[in-house]
Parts: sequence; structure tokens; C-alpha cells
Amino acid sequence: TQQYVKNYYLGQERTVLRKAKEAIIAVKLNRQQTKDRIFEGYLNTSYFGRNAYGIQAAAQAYYGKNVEELTTAEGAYLASLLNAPSAYDVVAHPGNRPAAQRRWNYVLGGMVKEGWLTAAERATTRFPTPGEAKPSNGLSGQRGYIVQAVKDYLNRRGILDAKTLATGGYRITTTLDKAKQDAFVEAVDDNVTAKTSADRAADRNVRVGGASIVPKTGKVVALYGGIDYTKQYVSNATRRDYQVGSVFKPFVLASAVVNDSTTQDGRRITPNTVYDGTNKRTVVGVQGSTDYAPANEDDVDYGDITVRIATDKSVNSVYAQMAQDVGPAKVRDTAIALGIPADTPDLTAAPSIALGTANAS
Repeated sequence: TQQYVKNYYLGQERTVLRKAKEAIIAVKLNRQQTKDRIFEGYLNTSYFGRNAYGIQAAAQAYYGKNVEELTTAEGAYLASLLNAPSAYDVVAHPGNRPAAQRRWNYVLGGMVKEGWLTAAERATTRFPTPGEAKPSNGLSGQRGYIVQAVKDYLNRRGILDAKTLATGGYRITTTLDKAKQDAFVEAVDDNVTAKTSADRAADRNVRVGGASIVPKTGKVVALYGGIDYTKQYVSNATRRDYQVGSVFKPFVLASAVVNDSTTQDGRRITPNTVYDGTNKRTVVGVQGSTDYAPANEDDVDYGDITVRIATDKSVNSVYAQMAQDVGPAKVRDTAIALGIPADTPDLTAAPSIALGTANAS
């Protein structure tokens, strides 16, 4: 009842006065309306994400159908969205799918417990992945990716939640630089888009995403999320369902420099330090073999090469050993100190950290 009161009668501000008003109106409402009517009002005023207020709007936004046409599985998914509309949209945030499914399972479990769904029906129910969102043309190009990134930033840090932000009326200033943003788009067009063709099968899987950041301040001055927000909804710049790969290697070298690290035989690690770049070379620790032997790209054997060359050619065998020499935990600490979130999935303190197994955005 209080949620309905907040949605329909009051604003979203978090104050003691609003909470007091909410409680008083809720008491009056409980006396005047049935629980079913209040629940109906709650569903018709709640925010479900994708700019959808109300269960009918949500049914259309996620499944392209009217509410009475929803399956039990789809209805349970929409119900799970109420807890965290933006986070549980598995199309916008593929990396959050496990959390969304856990919430969906929780909803279905509650339905079984209340007798609204039999255990047999529950056992045959499958997760109903929603359809792609249909952004407005006003968010075409890179604009939509930028707007979504800003919304996620505000929501994730508790500055403004998605529902409050959707009501509008806010003026938000970013660190983006239009000249640099335009230059980023032009660079992708000239160096990737112009050199790929829909007629080549391999080119159909080419995706570009990235952000231009000022190292000294950490400010994002340009962001490229994909070919067009109205054609590809998920941003390649901020998604967290891909491993970061070899772009993580500089964190290993930075950690080696910061910690004044040495190789297993006592040589200081610098760009000129020589490592064994043999393909599938087993990483060696203080106590001997670690049984970890990563392959180089295309299984190339490089033999003895400097760190400088290993960086240029992104040699996995060298960097996995370097991570072990520095100490995987120290590499992880350096990455976090440089801005990688501590809760990044698979940011594990192991030699494999050098190969970018983490799912950092």
C-alpha cells in the first residue's frame, strides 16, 4: 500500500515528512479500498524499466503483447523487475542475467508456496527472455548509448534511481567533449566500418566499443557503444559479459613497475627484461610449476624476447609468468587502484589475470 501511495500520491524524495505522509495516506487508503484494488493501482503505477510505467506498458515494452496475453513465466519476470528495473533487464545488461534469473525463480517459488502455481507447472516453466528494446529515434547513433551510460552511473551510485530519473526534469552535465566524441565516431567509421562488408561472413561479427578517458582525472571524454543505439541496444562500451582480454596486460606491467618486482631469478622487471615466450610454457612460481600453461595467439613460439616486444605482440606466455613474478594479488590491487571496480566478476588473483579473464566494463 505504501509503495502505491508513493507512486501515485507523492514524489520520490527521501525525507521524514514524505514517509510520514505516506503512512497516513496508506492508513486512509486501506480503509477506503480493497487490497485487490490497491494492488491493481500499484501495478498500474509502478516503474518497470524501459520507460514503462504500469504493467500494460511493461508487457508491451518487454514482450510486445497485452498484459492478459502474458504467460506465467513472463508475468513472473515482469514482477521480478519491480525490485530493480534497470539491473534485471537481461537484454540491456546481459551480465546481470544470473541475478535476474535468481529473482525470477524467487517469484515463482513464492507462487508455488501460495498455491497459485503447482510444483509440476513450476518444473516445466522456462526463463522467458524478453525481446529487444525499441529505443526512440531521438536516441539514434551514439546518443542513446551515452544516455544509458549516464543513467546507469547515476543509478549504480545511488545518486538518482531509475524510476525517479524517468520522471524527468533533471539537467545533467557530463564530462564528454563533443569534438573528441565526433573524432571517436569518425575514427571507427574510417578504420572499421569502411573496411568491413555485410557480404563477408566474418565481418558480420565485428563489434566496436570503447571509451576515451583522461588518465590524470579519469574523466570520460568520448564513448562509442556500437553502430547505432536504435539498431543494437546493448552498449559494447559498458557491457560486462565479455572478457577484457589482452587490454589487461598493461595493468600487469604497471604493477611490476609500481612494486619494483623481479623475475624468479632476481632480475628487475623493465621493458628490456628478457622472458621466455615459448608457446604453452608452464608458469613457474616460488614452489615450482603452477600447472598453468597458456597458449599464445595462433600458437606462435617466440623464444627469448623482451617485455617491450612481448607487449607489442601481446604474448600470453610472457605476461602470465610476469603476473606470477609480480604476484597476482598485487596485480589485482594495482588494477583496482587504477579504477577497475573491486567487485568486477572473475577479477581473480591468479596468473590468468594477465590474460584479461575478468569481465570489467
